[in-house]
Amino acid sequence: MAQFGVQQQQVHLNLQVEDPYIAHQELVALGATVLEPEKNFEAPEGFRVYADPAGHPFCIAWGQPSAEEIQAFLTKRALKSNFLDGAE
Repeated sequence: MAQFGVQQQQVHLNLQVEDPYIAHQELVALGATVLEPEKNFEAPEGFRVYADPAGHPFCIAWGQPSAEEIQAFLTKRALKSNFLDGAE
């Protein structure tokens, strides 16, 4: 339960980036602070947790599924769900 007068986190932002090293350099230059470092920017996939200057956490991620892969997965899942529910 939220406490009166205590600001609660409203949203958590995850940003997909192509080049995590360049994104890191830009974020730090803009005032972001690393909260949970990924050990290797060279890894094929990973994430790093930051805080914006006001202290709100957010993440960058790389090597995760593309938007097209996610859409294909969701479409396949919806079709399967419709089939199982008896919809045409």
